[in-house]
Amino acid sequence: MTRWEALMEILNSTERQDRIGSAWRLYFFLISKGSEKNRFVTNYHELEKALGAPVATIKKWKERLLEQGVVKCETGKYSFTLILLPPYDITLTCVKTDMTEIQLKSDPETKKLITKLFSTNNLSVLPMIADLAYKLELIEKRLNSSAG
Repeated sequence: MTRWEALMEILNSTERQDRIGSAWRLYFFLISKGSEKNRFVTNYHELEKALGAPVATIKKWKERLLEQGVVKCETGKYSFTLILLPPYDITLTCVKTDMTEIQLKSDPETKKLITKLFSTNNLSVLPMIADLAYKLELIEKRLNSSAG
């Protein structure tokens, strides 16, 4: 599942929409800035600057997400850590597959290579090959754009 498909799954669910409610801006910020481990360490001042909303509003959004089971919060001395809970964290866990899936759909040479790998049951190098194919495509684009 790509990140877009995961996000659409959340957006198409009225139950999940209702749970996030008015806290959409904070939720989208978390899924765009959170780490692969679903953890985002911050404080109210940082969120105020990033979201352009008053601290009181951000506190309301955070409380809504906590009450509805969208996030969990661990507080520290000067900051807090927001952790997205399943299924709301799915967009963070899908980030790595986006580029691989795009590459598989768009590059015939990568498709051939993947077919060969599937036929040999050696899938351990699949992510590395897809990543290298993507990097090669970027290099080729740069060379083509500088030549033209």
